[in-house]
Amino acid sequence: MTNQSSQGKSVIIVGGGIIGACFAYECSLAGLRTTLVSQHRADSGAIATSHTWGWINASRGNGKDYFDFRHKSMHLWNRYCATLSDIKILGRGAYVWDQTDAALKAYANQHASWGYPTEYIDGKALSTRLPFLKDIPISAVYVSSEFGLEGDSTSRALIDASGAPHQHAYVHGLILDGTKVYGIMTDRGALYADEVVVASGSGAASVLQSVGIQFEMQNTKGLLVRSKPIPHFLEYLITAPDFHVRQDGDGALVIGGPFDTDQGQNTDIIYHQFAQKLLTRVEQAIDCPGPLEMDRYSLGERPIPKGKLPQIGRVTTRHGDQLSGLYVAVMHSGMTNGPAAAQAGVTELISGARDPLLNF
Repeated sequence: MTNQSSQGKSVIIVGGGIIGACFAYECSLAGLRTTLVSQHRADSGAIATSHTWGWINASRGNGKDYFDFRHKSMHLWNRYCATLSDIKILGRGAYVWDQTDAALKAYANQHASWGYPTEYIDGKALSTRLPFLKDIPISAVYVSSEFGLEGDSTSRALIDASGAPHQHAYVHGLILDGTKVYGIMTDRGALYADEVVVASGSGAASVLQSVGIQFEMQNTKGLLVRSKPIPHFLEYLITAPDFHVRQDGDGALVIGGPFDTDQGQNTDIIYHQFAQKLLTRVEQAIDCPGPLEMDRYSLGERPIPKGKLPQIGRVTTRHGDQLSGLYVAVMHSGMTNGPAAAQAGVTELISGARDPLLNF
């Protein structure tokens, strides 16, 4: 339903990845006139989305405020999936055992008290539920509400559903008059709007630099491997100490190494060999219904703002002036956070009211 106060307002979204796609979809629900511009750059949000493992979660390591934000986003994802048939859930339910037994038990207890459906189980129960496991840990935590999504196809489904015109162009910078941003300059010319949303992941820093905003990032790199398809056997997402794995709709296993490890720091890594070792490690730990052969691997950059938490909202210059007409939405874990960031952001664009869930 169109919000009366939004009628006639125009928005340009810079970034064609999952955050930009979620903003486009929420803008369409609010009745905003929206144009989506994807960067022709290797540091754009769409590149990060292409390299995501696609785990939708509100897992451990977050304070209660940020947990609440992520948990709401999970609920919104379920609404998106129920509404848009082109979004396919690939694996529902997640098992994790990449911490000590004491840490897993503490995580399960804490998040259960927050209303998150965590279940602590011992290794014997885990081996019954996952009979293909060859390496049995002491314990694990199971979360029934977590699931997997493919970044590229999910983004396309949201952009298509939004109906927003989608352009591919290099964004040189923002068009500024005093403290008002009123458009972007691209290699195809200028585009103008009432609001510009910068949701271009690692590419946001250079766009914001064009108006003197120093947007600091602390990005890391992660390796992701896809096997050739094998028969379907893995219904869940699995996170072990030295790998994480799920199975996609074509039957390929999608595999990463330890979470939060920066594979870009070690210049001595030969990535093809490292990718092959990940495949071998999964074969050692899991009795797969066929040999694992590599299809491809990728080294993706995680767009992480300084301080690691999402940066969502208005921005100020170094002189303390807030720029009107400009909104920023940059974060890691965009696959989980996209819907909540976009819904809260669009509300703020329309009414000026900031959602308390953004105050983490």
